[in-house]
Amino acid sequence: MSRLVVAGLGYCGSAVARQAAAAGWAVQGTARDPARAAAPAGAAVVPFDAAGPAIAAATHLLVTAAPGEAGTR
Repeated sequence: MSRLVVAGLGYCGSAVARQAAAAGWAVQGTARDPARAAAPAGAAVVPFDAAGPAIAAATHLLVTAAPGEAGTR
């Protein structure tokens, strides 16, 4: 089974996670604040500082970059 870890479940990361989960992949993703994160259907949120085991088990890794505080780079 393909296992995807998305480092950053923001707008783009969530879109990819949703598509991968719909295609039958096992999906986990990180968020700055896991308590406030809304994981896409079929995906699980893991705290960024506890993502090591998920990354080690992943077949694929997507790293997204969040915008700056003003919404831009």
